[in-house]
Amino acid sequence: VYSNTRHSATAVTTPEDPTSTAGANSGNKVYGNTISNVNMGITFIGSSAAAFQDSGNDIGGAASSTGNTITNWGGAAALSNFVSNTGTSYCIFMNHQTAYNVSFNTLTSAAVSTTTIFRGIVQDYTGGAPTGTFTNTISNNTVTMTNASTSGTFTVINTVSGVNTMTLNITNNLILNCAISGASSSGTMGCIINTGSINTLNINNNIIRGNTTTATTGGFTGISNSGTVTTTVNINNNQIGNASGGAITFSAANSSTNTFINNSGGASTCALSISSNNFQGIVYSVASSGNNTYISNSATTLSQNISSNTFTNLNVNITGSVTFISNNVAVSATGTQTVSSNSIVTAFNKGGSGGTVTLLTTNSTSASGATINHDNN
Repeated sequence: VYSNTRHSATAVTTPEDPTSTAGANSGNKVYGNTISNVNMGITFIGSSAAAFQDSGNDIGGAASSTGNTITNWGGAAALSNFVSNTGTSYCIFMNHQTAYNVSFNTLTSAAVSTTTIFRGIVQDYTGGAPTGTFTNTISNNTVTMTNASTSGTFTVINTVSGVNTMTLNITNNLILNCAISGASSSGTMGCIINTGSINTLNINNNIIRGNTTTATTGGFTGISNSGTVTTTVNINNNQIGNASGGAITFSAANSSTNTFINNSGGASTCALSISSNNFQGIVYSVASSGNNTYISNSATTLSQNISSNTFTNLNVNITGSVTFISNNVAVSATGTQTVSSNSIVTAFNKGGSGGTVTLLTTNSTSASGATINHDNN
């Protein structure tokens, strides 16, 4: 499924942007399709002009009955330089789109072997930022991806850019049984990655489980935000592994620093919450030398609430260091920092000798008047 308002019907490599809102392709509903044996699954590219971008395109609807199923996709970049198409391998690409919905889709890639950047669901504004206040939604999708390459970047949900009037909801997605399988790979796996600077970011109620990697130097990231979010960042109620399947299995000796929830973006006006997440099933099948950080925040936001997270029966076979919670930021005179009711469930074991185990580090100097509560952990 392909829509692009940036070129004519006959010259896909030559820009021909709309000159009015009539040229936008908005309000489409892509429901209930079964798509297989394709390189790219669904592409919507709107105008780079802020006033004429597409709006309200809906990929999958509001229930599983309207979701799309896309299988055996991916492996190569587009063979032609379609205007504003990305030179990566992807399944769903939303470029210059506002108020879109990508929900209830099931995406299962081919077993590819590519060094091209390999992504499942991608949002970007490559040619120009939009205007107006709107909400974009990526929700209730199930994504499985497999790459046998020995290098490259592998990202399941990737929201690249945005604008500070935008709300982004990435919620209730299942990232299931993704695999990097190339021998001695340096490939990196990222599950949910936002780099866009927006108003409000909600990454809640997602499940990441059953994933595997043969990477020896490539890392794993569960959830990451590095965009400068102005009002609110919520990373809550996610399951980075659960009783049905662990988060990640490293099947080769791995030397990377692996971070499971990371926030490095947020303005001084932003309220950050990383709460009620579970970490379970981080398995090193072979003794490894890498480091683990389960929760990390390095953004000097107005407030930080890191509470009620659980670390369930972790047994990591590494000689490197383990940090459960790192929040090394100074709190302003009007700011607050709460780290409360986080718990190790059942037990924790670091099988390799060496390194350190740090439960909580917050070693920055905060301003007089700041409110800091660390309790009930």
